[in-house]
Amino acid sequence: MCMHETERKDSNCYWRRRRNWTRNSHPICQRRSENTSSLLGLKGKKYQAAYNASKAGVILLTQNAALEYGKYNIRVNAIAPGAIDTKIIDGWKQDARKWPIISRANALGRIGTPEEVANAVLFLASDEASFITGATLSVDGGGLIK
Repeated sequence: MCMHETERKDSNCYWRRRRNWTRNSHPICQRRSENTSSLLGLKGKKYQAAYNASKAGVILLTQNAALEYGKYNIRVNAIAPGAIDTKIIDGWKQDARKWPIISRANALGRIGTPEEVANAVLFLASDEASFITGATLSVDGGGLIK
């Protein structure tokens, strides 16, 4: 199977899961919904076309849902984390040549923590964000601007 066929298959599978998630956890039950995209949904990266496109799709899905559910006073937002210190990046830490570059690839010069992402989600879910909908909050230490 050539690469573009693999990307298409992975992307289709992702979108089926995302559609089912949106349908099964209808935000009318909670009056707000926070979706997870990625920094790479806002900024391209070589050899990551399928991932970039799927995460950009989450952002557009978020905006469409905000438009559709706004009339019910339901807020729908997304977060776009950059590099966060989770098991996903453990392999990156082993690369002595690349890790110093990756770990400082944003304006703050460090990797984010899961707690920082959770705090962003809590903010968007809180009453303090009552007039925010259809937005994507970058939780990337300034990776989007660097």
